[in-house]
Amino acid sequence: MDRVIDASNFHLNTFGVFARCPTPRSKPSYVSATGSKYWVIGDVMVRLSDHWGHKIAGCAWVLNLGHDKQNEWITAKIKFTDMTERNSPLNRKSIFRRQKYKRRIDQKSS
Repeated sequence: MDRVIDASNFHLNTFGVFARCPTPRSKPSYVSATGSKYWVIGDVMVRLSDHWGHKIAGCAWVLNLGHDKQNEWITAKIKFTDMTERNSPLNRKSIFRRQKYKRRIDQKSS
């Protein structure tokens, strides 16, 4: 059974598909050594970062539209209840859905 993910452990080997959102105006809850900013707002975590993908300090945090481009600052959010442990079978389904969705968008734009 997967552990309950919350503000105290979201950064420990988790997987999540984030949705873009506006950057909060308040002071961040945490700023990482790489400059990424984190806000914990109720049951939601907001992240402003220039790096997304599968190698985020042991976590796999991706954007819902498949935009894993580096060096572009993007703000995105996720509910803690939508995060899973990185090695959970649930995240494999999410990756598959994301890849399938990205292929549909790529086909439409061709």
